[in-house]
Amino acid sequence: MKKIRSQQGTQEAFLSSIERFVQHLIEKVPQNFQDKKENIADVAGHMEQENVMGTCPKCQNSVVDKGKFYGCSGYKDGCKFTLPKRWSQKALTKKNVQDLLSKRETSLIKGFKSKKGSNFSAKLTLNDEMKLAFEFPKK
Repeated sequence: MKKIRSQQGTQEAFLSSIERFVQHLIEKVPQNFQDKKENIADVAGHMEQENVMGTCPKCQNSVVDKGKFYGCSGYKDGCKFTLPKRWSQKALTKKNVQDLLSKRETSLIKGFKSKKGSNFSAKLTLNDEMKLAFEFPKK
């Protein structure tokens, strides 16, 4: 495109180059998948298995990493269970999420921030509605 703008190349040469590139992709990409004996569905399934955090406490399907949050893979069947990746300005670790899913509570977590800006420590629990709640240490 720069060559066309500076009048060192033609639009026809540019389009011909793109056509050759697309033709190369059409010929080589399927061959690469055949060589590896994998198809796209297998690769996607394997990637999703790596993102499984645990079992959904509502419906027993897998809870997977959805990018900005953790969500139940049974969403299409009506399960709306999710967990955030951050809670009260604190990033939840993979271990925290796995503990919530298996035990419905975490160990004591330090570094939460209140709305007023002060730091505090607490356990996270899943209540009966499967929502996150704090459990503060007894004094």
